[in-house]
Amino acid sequence: MPIPTRLSRLLNAANWKYAAGELALIVLGILLALAVNNWNMDRQERKAELELLRQMRSSLSFDLATLKRADEGFRHREQAMESLRKHLRQNLPYADSLDAHFGAIFRFWETNLNRGPYEVLKAKGLDLISSDSVRLRIIHVYDQAYAHLQRSEGDDRSAVLEVLRPYFLRSFRDIRFGENAKPIDYRAVARDPYFSNLIDYRLASLRINAIAPCEAAISGVSGLVEVLDKEIGSRSPE
Repeated sequence: MPIPTRLSRLLNAANWKYAAGELALIVLGILLALAVNNWNMDRQERKAELELLRQMRSSLSFDLATLKRADEGFRHREQAMESLRKHLRQNLPYADSLDAHFGAIFRFWETNLNRGPYEVLKAKGLDLISSDSVRLRIIHVYDQAYAHLQRSEGDDRSAVLEVLRPYFLRSFRDIRFGENAKPIDYRAVARDPYFSNLIDYRLASLRINAIAPCEAAISGVSGLVEVLDKEIGSRSPE
């Protein structure tokens, strides 16, 4: 016996309401699952970010110590060359202590900084660092300060090997790289205007290609370390 039309409409309406309710529950469940998944993924990313920031902070502290030792070495050689230049200009006699000053001229420095944590970050994606300002500071230190220092060290090395080495091999003996060089004929070296120019050239290269970029790197790394300390300290412990 056919169901009356009015009753059929009521049943159909009830079915639609039930279906709509079921659909709403399904959509809500999917949205909730997505929200939980996104929250978990974000939590994992922030955990990975924090771990990487800690590794970078530790690496930068070693780099900072390396840079400071290098800067001390640069300053020591700068003083030695200044002292030697003054001694020669005053036409003072030879003394064995001058050998260390001559040796200080014939030396370059390689800092061997650690870019490992930054390379890991680039492999994972720079966007892993959630703070724009922190990310930009990291990029500045590694892609600008470190890169500039490395290029400058190459220029300083070339100045020593290509310009100074031929003269030293010809005019000095008992050469210990960066430590000692005894002039074969002190009077000839002391009176040689070319050697005087070499000292001036070496000092200029040291200041431009070693001291200046090293101090810039020290400033950049020190600032980044402070920023990382604040960023790591602001994170809630797991």
